[in-house]
Amino acid sequence: MAHLNSLLTKLQLDGIPNLAAKAAQYSDHINQRFSGSRVLSLNLAKQPVAIQLACESLSVEFNEAAGSALSALSLAEYKKCLHDIRVALGLSEHITLEELDEFKQNFGATMPL
Repeated sequence: MAHLNSLLTKLQLDGIPNLAAKAAQYSDHINQRFSGSRVLSLNLAKQPVAIQLACESLSVEFNEAAGSALSALSLAEYKKCLHDIRVALGLSEHITLEELDEFKQNFGATMPL
């Protein structure tokens, strides 16, 4: 938990209520699912991804480039790890209302939200 708190501070997310606890929950799930993993990139990305998933679940903005930097991975590698962890945990990708509205506009959807 101390490492998570340190990362939250570096990401300037340490003052957000319930975020540390939610990130710790995701971290536990990720560690259980990937215990003994020898894939270096997954091991490096676990904590930042746990924070990102917690942010998404609490509708808190997350800087993916900063998460990538903290994991010492390229943004592409970080996104691949994020995808792999989401799949392993059975999570769908987070879609914002703005992205949904853009999708509606691009494809001419007429159904209201």
